[in-house]
Amino acid sequence: MRKFVNTARGSRTRSAAGFTLVELVIALAVLLILLAVGIPHSLSLITNNRLTSQANEMAQAFSIARNEAINRTAEVRVVPTDPADWTKGWSLVADVNKDGDFTDTVDLVRIGNPLEGDSTLAADASNSLTNSYVAFNARGALAPLGDTFAYQLAVPGCVGPQVRLVTVAATGRIGVGRLSCP
Repeated sequence: MRKFVNTARGSRTRSAAGFTLVELVIALAVLLILLAVGIPHSLSLITNNRLTSQANEMAQAFSIARNEAINRTAEVRVVPTDPADWTKGWSLVADVNKDGDFTDTVDLVRIGNPLEGDSTLAADASNSLTNSYVAFNARGALAPLGDTFAYQLAVPGCVGPQVRLVTVAATGRIGVGRLSCP
């Protein structure tokens, strides 16, 4: 939009401040295109970060249990809250009062939170646990000797490398890896 301004020297044109309708429509179109591209990427980033955080939390629980077993020179276990489902949380227990069981309130060392969101935790094909819990002996190795622990942490409808593999080797070494979705 232009305005004519009369001055002592003659008339001249001056541009009015603001945007035209065409400029606003183009700016909105560019914004919508950026949002259409950016939102799916952001959701994928959030999912990846949540899975990584949950896998690292599990690995930390196993690491603490292993260190406790070495420090106490006794068996320490990481037990799922529900024996059939690790996604509902876990407890780190040690036989503190030396009565042979791990069920007394004094045996409880730490409690882990349930998995957030719709994450699933399933046994990997390489899993060879003989019990529903993970136990470390006084030397920091898995008990009974020869066991290995491997679970896949994923979300439904995952795309690309959005599966985390949490492993505990027979020696007690803990690892977190990334796998592609099935």
